[in-house]
Amino acid sequence: MISALSHDQFIAKPNPEIWSIAEEFDHVIKSASALYSGLKVSPFILKWEFGKPNRPMRSYDEVMSRYTEKIATVNGKALAPSPFRAEEGKVFDKQDMLNHWASTGVKFEKRMNKWSDKNLDKVLLTHPLLGKMMVRELLYFTHFHTNHHLTSLKKKVSS
Repeated sequence: MISALSHDQFIAKPNPEIWSIAEEFDHVIKSASALYSGLKVSPFILKWEFGKPNRPMRSYDEVMSRYTEKIATVNGKALAPSPFRAEEGKVFDKQDMLNHWASTGVKFEKRMNKWSDKNLDKVLLTHPLLGKMMVRELLYFTHFHTNHHLTSLKKKVSS
Protein backbone atom coordinates (compact mmCIF):
# COMPACT_ATOMS: atom_id res chain seq x y z
CA MET A 1 0.00 0.00 0.00
CA ILE A 2 2.62 2.59 1.06
CA SER A 3 5.41 1.26 -1.16
CA ALA A 4 3.46 2.17 -4.32
CA LEU A 5 3.16 5.85 -3.36
CA SER A 6 5.33 8.53 -4.88
CA HIS A 7 7.45 10.58 -2.50
CA ASP A 8 5.10 13.56 -3.00
CA GLN A 9 2.03 11.43 -2.14
CA PHE A 10 3.84 10.03 0.90
CA ILE A 11 4.66 13.43 2.41
CA ALA A 12 1.60 15.44 1.25
CA LYS A 13 -0.46 17.04 4.02
CA PRO A 14 -4.17 17.47 3.24
CA ASN A 15 -4.15 20.42 5.65
CA PRO A 16 -1.85 21.61 8.45
CA GLU A 17 -3.86 19.83 11.17
CA ILE A 18 -3.88 16.40 9.51
CA TRP A 19 -0.86 14.13 9.44
CA SER A 20 0.64 13.18 6.12
CA ILE A 21 0.90 9.47 5.37
CA ALA A 22 4.59 9.70 6.28
CA GLU A 23 3.86 11.38 9.63
CA GLU A 24 1.17 8.87 10.54
CA PHE A 25 3.36 5.93 9.54
CA ASP A 26 6.19 7.44 11.60
CA HIS A 27 3.83 7.57 14.60
CA VAL A 28 2.87 3.91 14.22
CA ILE A 29 6.53 2.86 13.93
CA LYS A 30 7.49 4.86 17.03
CA SER A 31 4.57 3.47 19.03
CA ALA A 32 5.30 -0.16 18.18
CA SER A 33 9.03 0.37 18.70
CA ALA A 34 8.42 1.76 22.19
CA LEU A 35 6.61 -1.40 23.26
CA TYR A 36 9.26 -3.56 21.62
CA SER A 37 11.93 -1.67 23.57
CA GLY A 38 10.01 -2.22 26.81
CA LEU A 39 9.83 -5.93 26.11
CA LYS A 40 13.63 -6.11 25.87
CA VAL A 41 13.86 -5.35 29.58
CA SER A 42 13.85 -8.30 31.97
CA PRO A 43 10.46 -8.94 33.61
CA PHE A 44 12.29 -9.03 36.95
CA ILE A 45 13.62 -5.49 36.41
CA LEU A 46 10.23 -4.23 35.24
CA LYS A 47 8.53 -5.67 38.34
CA TRP A 48 11.11 -3.92 40.50
CA GLU A 49 10.69 -0.62 38.63
CA PHE A 50 6.89 -0.49 38.22
CA GLY A 51 5.63 -2.75 40.99
CA LYS A 52 2.90 -5.35 40.77
CA PRO A 53 -0.60 -4.98 39.34
CA ASN A 54 -3.16 -3.85 41.91
CA ARG A 55 -6.23 -4.74 39.86
CA PRO A 56 -7.56 -7.53 37.66
CA MET A 57 -6.50 -7.82 34.02
CA ARG A 58 -8.64 -5.77 31.63
CA SER A 59 -10.07 -7.47 28.56
CA TYR A 60 -9.38 -6.20 25.04
CA ASP A 61 -12.74 -4.42 25.01
CA GLU A 62 -12.11 -2.87 28.44
CA VAL A 63 -8.73 -1.51 27.33
CA MET A 64 -10.29 -0.02 24.18
CA SER A 65 -13.15 1.46 26.21
CA ARG A 66 -10.74 3.05 28.67
CA TYR A 67 -8.65 4.46 25.81
CA THR A 68 -11.76 5.88 24.14
CA GLU A 69 -12.85 7.50 27.42
CA LYS A 70 -9.41 9.06 27.91
CA ILE A 71 -9.42 10.45 24.37
CA ALA A 72 -12.82 12.02 25.03
CA THR A 73 -11.32 13.93 27.95
CA VAL A 74 -8.86 15.53 25.53
CA ASN A 75 -11.63 17.32 23.60
CA GLY A 76 -12.33 14.20 21.57
CA LYS A 77 -9.02 14.47 19.74
CA ALA A 78 -6.07 12.37 20.77
CA LEU A 79 -2.80 14.22 20.55
CA ALA A 80 0.12 11.86 20.56
CA PRO A 81 2.81 12.78 23.09
CA SER A 82 5.77 14.48 21.42
CA PRO A 83 8.07 11.41 21.40
CA PHE A 84 5.46 9.68 19.23
CA ARG A 85 4.96 12.50 16.72
CA ALA A 86 7.10 13.38 13.73
CA GLU A 87 9.54 16.16 14.49
CA GLU A 88 8.89 19.44 12.71
CA GLY A 89 10.78 19.53 9.41
CA LYS A 90 11.67 15.83 9.50
CA VAL A 91 12.75 14.39 6.16
CA PHE A 92 11.09 11.04 5.50
CA ASP A 93 12.69 8.19 3.59
CA LYS A 94 9.85 5.87 2.67
CA GLN A 95 12.03 2.83 2.00
CA ASP A 96 13.94 3.24 5.27
CA MET A 97 10.62 3.48 7.11
CA LEU A 98 9.23 0.38 5.40
CA ASN A 99 12.43 -1.52 6.24
CA HIS A 100 12.28 -0.33 9.86
CA TRP A 101 8.62 -1.41 10.12
CA ALA A 102 9.39 -4.85 8.72
CA SER A 103 12.37 -5.39 11.03
CA THR A 104 10.39 -4.15 14.04
CA GLY A 105 7.73 -6.76 13.31
CA VAL A 106 10.28 -9.56 13.15
CA LYS A 107 12.06 -8.42 16.32
CA PHE A 108 8.74 -7.92 18.10
CA GLU A 109 7.66 -11.48 17.37
CA LYS A 110 10.98 -12.91 18.57
CA ARG A 111 10.81 -10.84 21.74
CA MET A 112 7.20 -11.85 22.43
CA ASN A 113 8.09 -15.53 22.16
CA LYS A 114 10.42 -15.07 25.15
CA TRP A 115 7.63 -13.84 27.45
CA SER A 116 5.59 -16.28 29.51
CA ASP A 117 1.82 -15.92 29.88
CA LYS A 118 2.38 -15.36 33.59
CA ASN A 119 4.69 -12.41 32.97
CA LEU A 120 2.34 -10.92 30.36
CA ASP A 121 -0.27 -10.77 33.11
CA LYS A 122 1.94 -9.76 36.06
CA VAL A 123 4.43 -7.25 34.62
CA LEU A 124 3.63 -3.56 34.24
CA LEU A 125 4.76 -1.02 31.68
CA THR A 126 3.54 2.54 31.27
CA HIS A 127 1.41 4.06 28.55
CA PRO A 128 1.59 7.86 28.11
CA LEU A 129 -2.20 8.30 28.31
CA LEU A 130 -3.40 5.22 30.18
CA GLY A 131 -0.69 4.95 32.83
CA LYS A 132 0.54 1.63 34.20
CA MET A 133 -0.77 -1.36 32.29
CA MET A 134 -0.03 -5.05 32.26
CA VAL A 135 2.02 -6.10 29.25
CA ARG A 136 -0.89 -8.13 27.85
CA GLU A 137 -3.07 -5.01 28.04
CA LEU A 138 -0.42 -3.03 26.17
CA LEU A 139 -0.41 -5.73 23.51
CA TYR A 140 -4.19 -5.34 23.23
CA PHE A 141 -3.76 -1.59 22.95
CA THR A 142 -1.00 -1.90 20.34
CA HIS A 143 -3.16 -4.21 18.24
CA PHE A 144 -6.08 -1.80 18.37
CA HIS A 145 -3.91 1.30 17.84
CA THR A 146 -2.02 -0.16 14.88
CA ASN A 147 -5.25 -1.32 13.21
CA HIS A 148 -6.82 2.11 13.81
CA HIS A 149 -3.92 3.78 12.01
CA LEU A 150 -3.82 1.13 9.28
CA THR A 151 -7.46 1.95 8.52
CA SER A 152 -6.64 5.66 8.47
CA LEU A 153 -3.63 5.10 6.21
CA LYS A 154 -5.70 3.01 3.78
CA LYS A 155 -8.23 5.85 3.52
CA LYS A 156 -5.46 8.37 2.87
CA VAL A 157 -3.83 6.18 0.24
CA SER A 158 -7.11 5.61 -1.63
CA SER A 159 -8.12 9.28 -1.65
